[in-house]
Amino acid sequence: MRQLKNKEKTYFKIMNCKQTGGVTLTVLVVTIAVLLILAGITISATFGDGGIINKSKEAKNNVNDGLNSNLTKLNELSDELNEMMNSNGGSTGGRPDGRTTNNNRHSIKIR
Repeated sequence: MRQLKNKEKTYFKIMNCKQTGGVTLTVLVVTIAVLLILAGITISATFGDGGIINKSKEAKNNVNDGLNSNLTKLNELSDELNEMMNSNGGSTGGRPDGRTTNNNRHSIKIR
């Protein structure tokens, strides 16, 4: 009889562990709610009006605008240099030996 009581105690201990060791439905619902809130915040921060995606598109447009502006300025400078090289009246830097330099497009007489 004494052995039976020990076996019963062991059985009840095992059953109590199984009952308290599991995840309750409340904990599961709270965890899912927290995950949904975090997912909503992440999606808003990524795709919202002030989100990362829109900011990266704005940065790309700003870079492209800056590149186009620089390209326009470089083309204007190139045109000015070509006009100077094609005109005969400009000063070329004051070289005393009068040698000519060829840059494969125009001949420049260095005075």
